[in-house]
Amino acid sequence: MKQKKTIYIPIEWKNRELDSSILLTKYAIENNFRVIVGSKIAIFYFLKNKKTKSGIFFYKGGLDLKGCEFVNKKCDAFVVLDQEIGPVTNTSFEYKIPTRFFRKTLKFIDRYYCIGEKLLKISKKLLEKKGKQFCVLSGWPRVDLWGDKAKNFYKLEEKLIRKKYKKYILFSSNFMCLDLNEIPIIKSKMRYWSEYKHPINVHIGNAKNSYKEFLGFKKFLKKYENLKKENLPPLIIRPHPNENINIWKEELKNYKNIFLENKYEISPWINSCEILLHRGCTSSAHAQVRNKKTVMVKSIKKNTLPKVNISKKISDFIIKDPSELNIILNKNKKPNTYLKDKGFIYFDNKMSSEIIVNDLIKINNINTDNFIKLSLLSKIYFYLREKLSFILQNKSNLNKNVKLENGIKKSYIKKKLKLINTKNLVIKEILNNLILIE
Repeated sequence: MKQKKTIYIPIEWKNRELDSSILLTKYAIENNFRVIVGSKIAIFYFLKNKKTKSGIFFYKGGLDLKGCEFVNKKCDAFVVLDQEIGPVTNTSFEYKIPTRFFRKTLKFIDRYYCIGEKLLKISKKLLEKKGKQFCVLSGWPRVDLWGDKAKNFYKLEEKLIRKKYKKYILFSSNFMCLDLNEIPIIKSKMRYWSEYKHPINVHIGNAKNSYKEFLGFKKFLKKYENLKKENLPPLIIRPHPNENINIWKEELKNYKNIFLENKYEISPWINSCEILLHRGCTSSAHAQVRNKKTVMVKSIKKNTLPKVNISKKISDFIIKDPSELNIILNKNKKPNTYLKDKGFIYFDNKMSSEIIVNDLIKINNINTDNFIKLSLLSKIYFYLREKLSFILQNKSNLNKNVKLENGIKKSYIKKKLKLINTKNLVIKEILNNLILIE
């Protein structure tokens, strides 16, 4: 293989991060980059075996000081596109941005890509304190997938969904808590991070309110199921990765017109639905970008959403009772330009993925390298280490979605790249959950 500049992309949550990384990969390899995408443990293991300092580490957030020092030793640049700071959030950008980084680590960051003008303005103020300018307005590759620019990406999944359900209403669930027994677990997972202390009591209060909303939503579901005369289409429940899926299965087991679906990334489900129901999450922004009827469900009287959450402003309707949905089904969708007008999402004629790759080209002093082959002994050692990590992760996430469910597969990445017209592909599996593309 020829010497090339390499981009290393660790994936934590497959359903949220992999597809947009594949889209970014298309533009990277078309600009003569090599891309290595994989699980975080696989990427770090590969870097550990690399002898030279070269390439770009492309991650979703900050690492602790030790992690940053390791990346700095192995890579020429560390860039961040934070997929957890989107347009819809329950905490302010002023709080959330700095708490995504550990103490004394900003000096290692070479780029911080921003989804919109609002995030860019606040990021510059909070992160560029010492004159180092590294915040860039780019938009989100995920948003590229929400719209029509990469419309073929999910065409196979959309075809299968429509074949199974034809018309349906989708509820994108994001309850923090489905069972009060989860509260001690939620509390134990909270840690002080960077120079800020997370307001644990506020988070616990939000979790308890979320449980109350879940109880109210169960009544909503019962009403929906009983509206037989209304002839409503099937309601699909899409659980959040952090939710206990067994609770949902138990709740829905006797319903005939309400179904639990966890297959695929959420995008093809939103793209194919008649209405998107939500209670204040990023899916509401996705639905608006896709020009879908966006409806907030208010399952209890008290408003539990913080003021910074904009989902009400980007919802076409707010409902308390499922009987209202039949009227909404027959109404036309009105334009909602709030996300663009207020700078929450940056829209450009170019793909966000293309803007980011064009900027990566501008980063100075990125060394090229040859691809290194790992020995059989190294591969066996990694296999055992990964299996142990998988067992421990499953133990701590009992009854919840596994972050890399079914793994990162060469066949999936190849299929998706071909769907978006990527030519002259070279794609290899280096390790389990570690794929090379050029």
